[in-house]
Amino acid sequence: MTPWTWWAGDLDDDVYGLAEGKSREEVIRDASRQLKLGEQFRIVEARASENRKHEGSDMVPFLRTRNHEVVTVGPIASEVGHG
Repeated sequence: MTPWTWWAGDLDDDVYGLAEGKSREEVIRDASRQLKLGEQFRIVEARASENRKHEGSDMVPFLRTRNHEVVTVGPIASEVGHG
């Protein structure tokens, strides 16, 4: 089983293919850049299978999940022009 990793996916899709990262903030930032202001997406912290039968597969199942959340895209800090 892989370490806990954060994933983002489209709201109406079962696949978390928008972003993957080590932190919640990283995944929210990366997924937000792919969507429009006001759109929503899902994030989850998950551990995936490392079973050899999934090698090279486009989809690897999550074995454990926690911290499910729906996020609404807002202004991205680096694009707001602080300072």
